[in-house]
This record gives sequence, C-alpha cells and structure tokens, in this order.
Amino acid sequence: PLTAQILLSVIETRVQYAIRRIQWAANCFFKEGILPQRWQMFLRANVYRLREISDVKNAVMSAINEVEYKLLMASLNSSRS
Repeated sequence: PLTAQILLSVIETRVQYAIRRIQWAANCFFKEGILPQRWQMFLRANVYRLREISDVKNAVMSAINEVEYKLLMASLNSSRS
C-alpha cells in the first residue's frame, strides 16, 4: 500500500508527459533560433496523436508564444550590443 501511494504521487499522466515534451521541444527550437509552426511543435514533441486534447493544444500555443518572445528578446539584446 505504501509503495502504491508513493508511485501515485510521482506518476505522470499522458497529458502531463505530453506537456513536458512540448516544453522540451520549445527549448530546442529556441536554441536553434527557429519559430516553429504548430505542426512542427506537435511532431518534435511527439504528441501529434494527442493534438485534439485541449490541454495539449494550449500547451503548444503557449510554447510557441514563449519561443517567439524569447527569440524577439534575444534579437533585441543582440542588436543593442
């Protein structure tokens, strides 16, 4: 019973895992200096089959917005130098 409780406290759902993969993919795109399209984010994060789940869709859009913001800020900072 104790082991089961501990496992339940640390196990991710499929959606939670998908969101973590999306965040990883967004970081990769940022490092590469690429603003991805939605389909590119779904494919790189390997969550295309979950694309109709609202939490996954929202995470993809948020991640793309975050990459866009970071790229813009990096561009502004480099132009000031």
